[in-house]
Amino acid sequence: MMSPSMKWNKKTGKIYFMVIFAMICLVPLIAPYAQAQFSEQKVILSSAALQNPLCIHASDLDGDGDMDVLSASKKDNKIAWYENLMSTDIKNNANKPVKFSLYQNYPNPFNPVTVISYQLPGVSEVELSIYNLMGQKAAALVSEKQNGGSHQVEWDTSGFASGIYYYKIKDGKFVDVRKMILIK
Repeated sequence: MMSPSMKWNKKTGKIYFMVIFAMICLVPLIAPYAQAQFSEQKVILSSAALQNPLCIHASDLDGDGDMDVLSASKKDNKIAWYENLMSTDIKNNANKPVKFSLYQNYPNPFNPVTVISYQLPGVSEVELSIYNLMGQKAAALVSEKQNGGSHQVEWDTSGFASGIYYYKIKDGKFVDVRKMILIK
């Protein structure tokens, strides 16, 4: 007997009951949470979770792009069709930044390592560079496309002289500069 499973569709952000059987099957519509096994994109229900005999066919029955469930119960000889019965929206409740932010490095003053934190509201081509007092670029810490969210970069100043340095972040629309002090 195959174990029923649920699959997450990255494109739609929905979870679907994804079991299709050509023969009579015994599968529950609902299984206890404790008997589910999780992996990166699947939820697999063990056969110990099976409680009520049902035959379930899950597919896009009406061609609208959403998963439909057709179930038949041997117990009471009922057949039922459900639109999107086993789907649910997945929402990321994390607070996403709404604007660019560059924070003061920590610790400051520092020796020999400091952390620079910043937030991006969306995907951005980011450049984060370090400059000395004469305006010369001393180091390039980031020069890449990054996803929105919070980011941290560690700067190890081994080989740099004590003094005041500036760090500058920029993308196509945003530029910010902050000062930091290296004490050896």
